[in-house]
Amino acid sequence: MASKSAGMSDEALAARTKLAVETLAALITNDCVNFSVLIAKYGDACRLLLENPKERTQEIREGVNP
Repeated sequence: MASKSAGMSDEALAARTKLAVETLAALITNDCVNFSVLIAKYGDACRLLLENPKERTQEIREGVNP
């Protein structure tokens, strides 16, 4: 469902997800003890998504505060 709503093939979405995970792993130098780096970088965006998922999803689609 996610790939279809993004206009992507399942294969393309899987490849993009793999690249994203590799990028995040590099930010924490592949060590979960450094997870706070990800919280500091993405915590606000995640909080906004949890508090108001419809509005935040629309912002992401429109490229506002990605």
